[in-house]
Amino acid sequence: MKVNGICAIAIASFVSSETLAMSLSDIQDSVASRVVQIVPTLQQGGELGSGFLIGAANGQILIATAYHVVEASADRKPDTTFEVRWATRPDGCSERPIPKSVHHLVGLNGGRGPDIALVVADVSCAVDMRQVPSAWAGGPPSPGSRFSAIFPAGDPPAARFVRFYFDDDCLRKNTCIHMEMLELAVGGQVNEPGMSGSPVVSKAGLVGLVRGSNVVVSEPALGLVMAMCGEKQGQMTIPGFDSGKVKCMSSPSGTLIPPVFADAKKPAGCDPKIGRRLHDMNEIGVAYRCRLGLLEKNWKVRQSQLDCRQWERCRDEWFAAVSDAGFVLGSHPPDEWEDLLNLLGLRRYPVDLVLSTPDRAADLRKEFQVHGFE
Repeated sequence: MKVNGICAIAIASFVSSETLAMSLSDIQDSVASRVVQIVPTLQQGGELGSGFLIGAANGQILIATAYHVVEASADRKPDTTFEVRWATRPDGCSERPIPKSVHHLVGLNGGRGPDIALVVADVSCAVDMRQVPSAWAGGPPSPGSRFSAIFPAGDPPAARFVRFYFDDDCLRKNTCIHMEMLELAVGGQVNEPGMSGSPVVSKAGLVGLVRGSNVVVSEPALGLVMAMCGEKQGQMTIPGFDSGKVKCMSSPSGTLIPPVFADAKKPAGCDPKIGRRLHDMNEIGVAYRCRLGLLEKNWKVRQSQLDCRQWERCRDEWFAAVSDAGFVLGSHPPDEWEDLLNLLGLRRYPVDLVLSTPDRAADLRKEFQVHGFE
């Protein structure tokens, strides 16, 4: 498939697409729990808008939004021009996050860059977030895609959904995707007050953020800002976009996005071959033992925040933890999963059955011990 001259090839993106297998309702629910409202506190610059949490670590959160929502005059600090309000406040968090820095891109000569910004804000709690896959993992969204924008509205704000699609006119002209500005043209009502900066999803995952005027800034733009404005600065190749023509701008000047946010989306490190075929039997055992250990560690943290006396309330969270640890759910796991079960003397079952509960995970751990993989 080719859309607007762009081949449907994998695009490296900030939001991982490998770690989760989520339904559309899962994606919408996860994103809705992470939208925030952004409210200007001064008349100079900025407007009512939305944001979306894409990272949390060390008492800070990383919020993606449209840059024009948080744009400030040159003599103002970011935290004096806007405030952030939770749509769904995490347990133990104070009433509002405190913005500390804003990061965006501009042209080398000060010209327009993608209308997207990443905001670092302080919080007084630990925010546990589930990753959302990227809709761009296999290339640009298809012409038949249907989208949902999710934004907080009202006082206090609550998540609202607005559904839309690619504009008929751009489909006829084959101009729906403008990668030279990292934007998509869409149809439908995307101009309601407060929608700018709200996340847009499809059944494939995160598509991008509303810019306004029936335009969505693509999700790959988030990764580009992260790469160019992070303390671990680097480049990101996006077909159709010349990243050499933009530069990072941060306010206050000299600040950078902490490296912990860049590290948060990477594999845990003990399983470097995740997603690749494992052949050697010892390699398989070591890799899956690592994944099991990661599952047990992550579940201990998640479980402390849940009431699992009725398991049905925690089942989805458990399977999210299983998937996050690198186990492929569904009826078609990698071939090495069958090799592992044969190695442990177990019958072939899908991951969903073998790891259906924490007790089952403990049983699998015992099999590892019996076969000398501990």
